[in-house]
Amino acid sequence: MSQALNIVQIKNIFHQVFNLKISKSLTAKRLRISRDSVDKYIHLFNQANLSWPLSTAISDQDLLQLLITQNPKQIKPCRQDIDFKEVHEILSTVKGATISAIYEEWFTKLPVYEAAISYSQFARRYQNYKEKLRISLRTTYKPGECIYVDYSGMTVPYIDSITGEVKQAQIFVGVLGYSSFTYCEATSSQSLEDWIMSHVRMFKYFDGTSELVIHDNLKSAVTKAHRKEPELNTSYLRMCEFFNIIPFPARPYHPKDKPKAEAAVLLVQRWILFKLRKRQFFSIAEINQAIAGLLDYLNKKPFQKIEGNRYSRYHEIEKHHLNRLPNQVYCYEYWGKVSVGLDYHIVIDSKAYSVPYQFKGKLLEYCKTAELIKFYYQRQLIASHLVCEATQVGSTKVEHMPKNHQAVHQYTPEFIRLWSKGIGHECQDFCEAALLYFSTPFQRYRFFSSFTKIVNNINDDVLISTLCFQAKLKNTFEIQSMRLLLKNLTLIAQYQNSTDKTPESYIQHQNLRGAEYFIDKNIDQESNNE
Repeated sequence: MSQALNIVQIKNIFHQVFNLKISKSLTAKRLRISRDSVDKYIHLFNQANLSWPLSTAISDQDLLQLLITQNPKQIKPCRQDIDFKEVHEILSTVKGATISAIYEEWFTKLPVYEAAISYSQFARRYQNYKEKLRISLRTTYKPGECIYVDYSGMTVPYIDSITGEVKQAQIFVGVLGYSSFTYCEATSSQSLEDWIMSHVRMFKYFDGTSELVIHDNLKSAVTKAHRKEPELNTSYLRMCEFFNIIPFPARPYHPKDKPKAEAAVLLVQRWILFKLRKRQFFSIAEINQAIAGLLDYLNKKPFQKIEGNRYSRYHEIEKHHLNRLPNQVYCYEYWGKVSVGLDYHIVIDSKAYSVPYQFKGKLLEYCKTAELIKFYYQRQLIASHLVCEATQVGSTKVEHMPKNHQAVHQYTPEFIRLWSKGIGHECQDFCEAALLYFSTPFQRYRFFSSFTKIVNNINDDVLISTLCFQAKLKNTFEIQSMRLLLKNLTLIAQYQNSTDKTPESYIQHQNLRGAEYFIDKNIDQESNNE
């Protein structure tokens, strides 16, 4: 009994018999089909007057139709129960899946005597199935509830007046949910700072904030996208906290989560960007100046289906429901995370900033503004610095150092000059020479920490002056040599003090021989000699 085979199996039969010259029995064994099936399809092939190899102009579908027409009694109507649910799931989940590829798989598995629908009919049936799945939730907007923001896909070209390079300005769009009152501006990029400051200017334009701001999943807003629990950028989150507004990211690849933003972007492209396409700009400020007039026209353009316009609905209703702006002016803050190095310093923008040495190796949060940079550990402020200028390499505070490092840092040239000035002129001259001799802080620390101890232990100002004068004269800048020189100067001073002394009276004692004894003795000897 013959089997109903698909087009791939049928072509394998022809390949085995005509190309490889294998018998029909062996072909049936190799393909694991009945001998009757092999005979039947070879017979249909011959009846259709086909030749092997087949012409490239004959497709699989054409070959199938030629074979079917040789035995019309066996033709079955095409099945209507195609599993489009499975087709939709494959297209939604499998990367690279297309309708044409799925149709080819379905066609090759179809038995030879079952009529096949065309690709266009297959695609049309799938489209009808997908339309049944689309049920939209009607959204009702409350005044002051939502602000929708997004970037336009269209950009505005401008010529950099300094470099002459043609750049593309990004278009930020924000819209109030209830009134559709729209704001847009041009920025140089979609960077974090441009993204945040566009929000700040938008809130000022609206003269208030809503409860929610619904946005896309761009990197400046969302660090890690997730369907239910996305991870927000810390800098953006802190800006929202400042304005008391809740950020709410839309789901990835779900534009219906932010329909107002999509509609506003489309209107901005049609009524603003289209009118600017023939104008030439040389800065972002020029583009924003041109946008401002067209934006006012867009907001005052009458609605088609309801009375009024965006401007009137905003001023009459929604403006009174917006939250007030904070009294304090917002300054851009960049928040990040960084680990403390072994030298208890953190490098940001090629500048090193110190923190207390106890936090060595810890992961800290930092907040950088235009003037100040602050470091936090577990939400507690532990250090702050003024932002270093371009010529500076960093900022180190003495109180952040351990005691032994503070000692090294103490011996600065200013400290040494001030100390030597209080000792004397000779000491001051010697210290100036030593500062020239020792170029690094560690060399200065090693020498002056010992030298100051030596000087402070001498109670004789003359000896100190002599020591400094002799050391400078002999170009001696080693502590051992200084100590030896001090020892010699001390011995000399002691000797001079002993020779300069004259006794005020002699001690009288019977065992002591005075000068009279030797004078009398010499006289007696002379008389004896005579």
